[in-house]
Amino acid sequence: MDEESEPIFRTDEEDTHRTDTSSGLTNLFTKEVTASGSFRIREVHRTSFGKLLQALPLPAILIDSATRILFANEGCARFTPNYHRIIGQSYSDLFPDSQEAQQCFERVYRHRKMESWVGTLRIANVDRWVRAHLRSVRLGEGRLLLLLVEDLTLERERLFLNEKFRKLFNIFPAGIAEFVLSEPVPRKLPEAELLASIMNAEVSGGNDQFGRLHGFSGIEELRGVRLRRFVPVESDFERLFMRWVRNHCSFLSSETSEFSKDQGLRRFEIDLIAGFRNTMLESFWLIKRDLTARISAEHALRETEERFRALFENTPDIIFIKDSELRYTHVNPAMERILELPASRIIGRTATELFGRENDDLMKDVELRVLNGEIVDEIVTFPMKGMKTTFHMIEAPMRDNYGNIIGLCGITRDITDRQMAEEKFRGGSGRNRVAAPDYPSASMRSALSLALQAAVTDSTVLLTGETGTGKDYMAKFIHDNSRRAFGPFFSINCAAVSSELAESELFGHEAGAFTGAVRKKRGLLELADGGTLLLNEIGELSLLLQAKLLTFLDTRSFTRVGGEKNISINARLLAATNRDLRQEVQAGRFRGDLFFRLNVLSICLPPLRKRMEDLSILVKEILEDIAREIRLPEIPTLDEHTMASLAKYHWPGNVRELRNVLERAAILSKHEKISLSTVGLYSQEEDWTYAVSFPKKRSLQDLTNDFRKAMVLEALRRSKGKRQEAARLLGITRYSLKHYMKVYGLGDE
Repeated sequence: MDEESEPIFRTDEEDTHRTDTSSGLTNLFTKEVTASGSFRIREVHRTSFGKLLQALPLPAILIDSATRILFANEGCARFTPNYHRIIGQSYSDLFPDSQEAQQCFERVYRHRKMESWVGTLRIANVDRWVRAHLRSVRLGEGRLLLLLVEDLTLERERLFLNEKFRKLFNIFPAGIAEFVLSEPVPRKLPEAELLASIMNAEVSGGNDQFGRLHGFSGIEELRGVRLRRFVPVESDFERLFMRWVRNHCSFLSSETSEFSKDQGLRRFEIDLIAGFRNTMLESFWLIKRDLTARISAEHALRETEERFRALFENTPDIIFIKDSELRYTHVNPAMERILELPASRIIGRTATELFGRENDDLMKDVELRVLNGEIVDEIVTFPMKGMKTTFHMIEAPMRDNYGNIIGLCGITRDITDRQMAEEKFRGGSGRNRVAAPDYPSASMRSALSLALQAAVTDSTVLLTGETGTGKDYMAKFIHDNSRRAFGPFFSINCAAVSSELAESELFGHEAGAFTGAVRKKRGLLELADGGTLLLNEIGELSLLLQAKLLTFLDTRSFTRVGGEKNISINARLLAATNRDLRQEVQAGRFRGDLFFRLNVLSICLPPLRKRMEDLSILVKEILEDIAREIRLPEIPTLDEHTMASLAKYHWPGNVRELRNVLERAAILSKHEKISLSTVGLYSQEEDWTYAVSFPKKRSLQDLTNDFRKAMVLEALRRSKGKRQEAARLLGITRYSLKHYMKVYGLGDE
């Protein structure tokens, strides 16, 4: 056998079985073997064995029995260009951190069987993740170990990224699924054909959340399921895909609704992302986010904000927020009203700038305590616009997410009226705790005397009189002078409540007693326990309610609407009416037994026209109340002509009408003396009269001017502001009327 055909290098497995294999290296041969079993490495490169090693696509390394590296082919250059530096190094330098590699070397050398493992290979300080194959080969009489290496670094990174991608997918709150078309289709295919291909696309992957959104445990249960399974015909979801197709499958993000029997209507945000290869659509991603909970939370948040905004804007209490520098950042309309300033002129300013330095010490003491973490609840009194004003003030610190105090929130209530009433109550003695006004009229003095007598008992009182005569005032007067003065006082107008709701308002109801009765409600009788309840316009109560009210007066107990439990309370009843209840009893519209039960003590309030001697005192009292309520800098006064006009008026609406007239005049007078023109009170007769007095220090010219001005005002009133008609009534030209209006300050053009 010649040199080229002599098998001079073979594996140990072939030593016994001389058969060819397809392993690629089992038939490598060389001749350069010395008697000692070593060979010259430089000769390997010139032999067919060396040429074959260099031609291998995989990195190949020869190692002798002493674990010394003898040879590395050019395939090792894929790891590092400096691969030749490993020649002469130890095999253990290739796998410095792998005990398994050392054990494999020993087993292969001892048993001459191939071993494979996966680990880190280090060549010239470059680490790669590889699959290593180590086997024993014969070289003449000697033996070497051949190491073949597969580089798995990129595959490992791909698997690592896939695992990270999979984990990221599964923790992603949105449902994600990839759909693959059965075959690629052009993106500009006719819409119907493109939509049909998309609907037949199948799930190829995604995250488990997508499966859970559709009632499955994970994505694996949906593999191979077509898109049509998730898209009902003629649904919002299908219309979304139609829009996507019309846009040539460009990126689309939109919201859609779905309905299911189990979960009802749900709202989703959908993203569609196409996967193109050139112009062919191969796949697409469907990303689905459930917005139902978020939308419900946003709706609940909006409702809460609306409730708080309604409370903030409509409460009569002053609400404000200040920053850490004690400057106002938010104020409600109640504060705008009390300061008579818009919010824009309050925000950014301090209390000192708004209220003055006379209250500075008090305000700063409270605010600094709050900024130190204290909740302050105090009654404070200080002058505002020249009037002593008492406030119940509650202030609390505001904190950020870290617990740091960043400002304060305050709620303040004007309790001046309550404070004055309590002071009067504490200052009185016996039954005269709230002093009765000293009215000149005998009829009113008699009514107040009866009221004081009624106050010392718990008997039922019937207040009668025309509308507006002050029955509410008299009931409160009785309550304030009774031993129940510190108890609650409630009033209900029986004429203002429908017969269906009146029973619930008076006696309360249990949950579910009728449609709309969501929860239990206490009635006014129960709320007035320990105090007084006024039944105004009691003649309007239905006969059914009259019977139930009579039972309460007899037993002092009742049951709520829809309830079974008997409730006993200690509340005093006062009744008021503008009807003649005796006639109502005769007509069958009012129960006689209830009338006699109510009419233990009857007080009749006289109409204003029959007590005109009280007018000046009433006007003074009413103007003082109005000035306090609308925050006037001073109490308005009336000139003599206006007072005389009030005295001549018939007052069909009694004291209530008087109060309305004076309140309107106080607003229109612009803090000046109230005159007849601002009162706007005229005779109901067609003929108009004008009263003239002759005070000192007024000339005939002054009186004449007043008369002319009054005539012009009356003419304008009758003509409803039409100047041509007013001039006709006065018998003058329109230009003369214009002249008078300009002279008397009634407006000009």
